[in-house]
Amino acid sequence: MSMRIEGNPELFRSWDEEKGKEMQKKPKTEPEEKKNAFAPEDAYVSSEKSGRATGLYQIGKDEEGNRTVFFDDPKKPKAEGEEKCITNTDKVDREIRKLKEEAKRLKQQIHNGDEEEKKRLGQRLAQVEMELSQKDNDGYRKANAIVSNKE
Repeated sequence: MSMRIEGNPELFRSWDEEKGKEMQKKPKTEPEEKKNAFAPEDAYVSSEKSGRATGLYQIGKDEEGNRTVFFDDPKKPKAEGEEKCITNTDKVDREIRKLKEEAKRLKQQIHNGDEEEKKRLGQRLAQVEMELSQKDNDGYRKANAIVSNKE
């Protein structure tokens, strides 16, 4: 298969010659080896050769036997008596559970009571529900949690 070029072939020849001259004028650069002499080298090292897991995160079991993700910080030396921080929200959870039970009890009493008692119990129920809406959230749990350090 052949291709026919329409136009003045001298234009193409002069363009090629100009490009050739430009290429000759450019100074030769240093070889790639010298340029990258100080570049960091990145290579794959399998976990079998390194003797430890490939990642910084490992899945394991904690003291209670629950599955959890452990972070292995290579910069931090392993210490024998590492501290563990424990956050306990049991007290807050009990408080919220009591408020919910009280609200349920008040609703039952309102359903079974007379008009005057319903009014009084309705006001008390509104107070309990308002207190419950303020306390039954993550912000309240975090603010009132008990944090202890365990070695």
